[in-house]
Amino acid sequence: MEQSKLYASVGLALQMGCLLAVLAIVALFVGLFLDRTLNTGRIATVICIVGSIPINLILVLRLTQLFISRIIPRSDIQPTATSGVTGVDDSAKDD
Repeated sequence: MEQSKLYASVGLALQMGCLLAVLAIVALFVGLFLDRTLNTGRIATVICIVGSIPINLILVLRLTQLFISRIIPRSDIQPTATSGVTGVDDSAKDD
């Protein structure tokens, strides 16, 4: 069972990487098309690429959350103890 989750996680990472690359290439070609059509130099290309960054991040985040919830259902998540996680060394207390 754990092996299939590992493969699913690797597949998810590959899918998100490919999606990010495809969207960046689409933004590049849209920008180049607009530059050629509007004779704006390279302004439209830069705007399209920079504008695609937050869109890519939000889209990849949402899709990753959706796919992870399918790979690991909420019932499989084990609650963890939070005691001792504060980063403070309790052994060095002064009495």
